[in-house]
Amino acid sequence: MHEADIAVELTATKHVSFQRYFFPPEDSVQVFINRELSLVNDSILTGKTASTYFVAHFSRPPINILKNQHETILSFDTTDEEMLYIKVGISAQSTNEAESFIKEELPEWNFEQATIESGRIWNEYLTGN
Repeated sequence: MHEADIAVELTATKHVSFQRYFFPPEDSVQVFINRELSLVNDSILTGKTASTYFVAHFSRPPINILKNQHETILSFDTTDEEMLYIKVGISAQSTNEAESFIKEELPEWNFEQATIESGRIWNEYLTGN
């Protein structure tokens, strides 16, 4: 697999990024996150940077997670499902607040609807309406 074989689409709400990755059908792919993360359950991770707390929701559980002091590597089976969605909520206060932003601002996994809503909000902001 080459990087050119991977497509990425991004959208966001005020506090949540929404990412969609398209992978070629392979046995598995790996997602590298340059942070040590805490595992909440099989598809939710939490972490913190110097000033920001975050919660990451994955549309499906990884088949393997490798963690060390500096990074977390998640492996996903892409034999049957080549698409992976990731939602990342951020907060300056806590992971609980970051989680609440995901639940309030982006409760569904509907990427198209999230993109439409984001475009509507930006258009209102930019036109002053």
